[in-house]
Amino acid sequence: MFKKSFHIFLGLFILIGYISFSQNKKIEELTDKLKNCKTDSVRANLNYTISWEYLDINLDSALNYNQVGLMLAKKMKLEKMEAFLLDEQGYINLYKSNFENAISLHIAALKLHQKIGDRLGETNSLNGIGFIYDSQGNLDKALEYYLQSYKIIKEFKNKSSESTVLVYIGGIYQQKKEFQKALDNFHAALQCNKEKLNSMALGDIYGHLAASYSGLNINDSALVYGFNALSNYEKISKTNGRVADALNIICDIYKNQKNYEKAIEYGEKSYIMSSELGMTNEKNSSSQSLAESYALINDFKNAYKYQLIHYRIKDSIASDSKVMLLEMKYYKEKEEAIQKKEKEIILYKEKVTQWIYIGITIFLIGIVGLLFWRFKSKQKSHRQLSEKNKIIEDKQKELLDSIHYAKRIQNALLPSEKYIKRNLNNLNKN
Repeated sequence: MFKKSFHIFLGLFILIGYISFSQNKKIEELTDKLKNCKTDSVRANLNYTISWEYLDINLDSALNYNQVGLMLAKKMKLEKMEAFLLDEQGYINLYKSNFENAISLHIAALKLHQKIGDRLGETNSLNGIGFIYDSQGNLDKALEYYLQSYKIIKEFKNKSSESTVLVYIGGIYQQKKEFQKALDNFHAALQCNKEKLNSMALGDIYGHLAASYSGLNINDSALVYGFNALSNYEKISKTNGRVADALNIICDIYKNQKNYEKAIEYGEKSYIMSSELGMTNEKNSSSQSLAESYALINDFKNAYKYQLIHYRIKDSIASDSKVMLLEMKYYKEKEEAIQKKEKEIILYKEKVTQWIYIGITIFLIGIVGLLFWRFKSKQKSHRQLSEKNKIIEDKQKELLDSIHYAKRIQNALLPSEKYIKRNLNNLNKN
């Protein structure tokens, strides 16, 4: 119980039935808003929000909405939104166990947060990378990224975020069995934001405290925090997976105190509830605790019964793990095939675009060539016409010159007009 600290993130620990009802209703409301929304920036934000809502219901739907949001964010150059969508896609890939893709996406988001100076956004990416290493069992690397995140959060004095990251850090120390360091961080997380934590978050921290005190064999304190966890989970619902977890840790604490009657009482409650809810891991834990408790009071019949159940569930989990591994490989191959196809489409589009550009270039060159040829043709025609006009003008000038010359000769040979008039007058007198 309480082994994977990253499970606290995203507030996914709500009643299964309640999740389905409330989230489906919220998704319907958000999708209605999305249908009627005309602004791309708002549409990007709505796709981001819907994707989160689908994260614990349908990962494929979560990814689809995320990708649409990411496309819109890039189109609108909304770098902050783009970074958060990349982080969100990182979490989706983490849940799909695509760890390499998840880390690449968070690193891309981290670089974008750093580029735009979004320090708090950086913590989202750093936590995401920490979750991945945490889930892979690389606790030192997980701790390294959580501590980087915590250092930034401390600068902003954001108590809510500080409390959350302290729980992540405490969870790592708990898994490393460094229980005192785990306790220090869990207590710090509790004191940091106790007044504002809801019942689920309080239950998680109390559960971690119970497990850590139990690890140090401080069972009285462990029991107090175990019941505090149970009380907070029951405020949400009397029957849910976290209640079953709390009942089982109380069972283990009583077992450590050698109060086997109480251990069996709470172990049975956990087993029944986890069976009813179909929670395999919780049922596996409670059956193992019950087998050990019954064996310690020499009730070997019930010890054998629960040990057998435990082995069957364990085998089933191992078988499921193999199926999950095959499923992971299948989805990985499927994703690689999709990515390959997408690359081929991109390359094809690039080639088509290239040929279109080449075609447009050739067309423009042809148009320019045609215009140039027409210009040169007109220029040539104009020159020829000018030459013809000049010839005509020269001929005309020659002709006029000849006429003027002939007129001058004529004028030189013929008597003047005065002379003719004078002689005519003399004749008339006679």
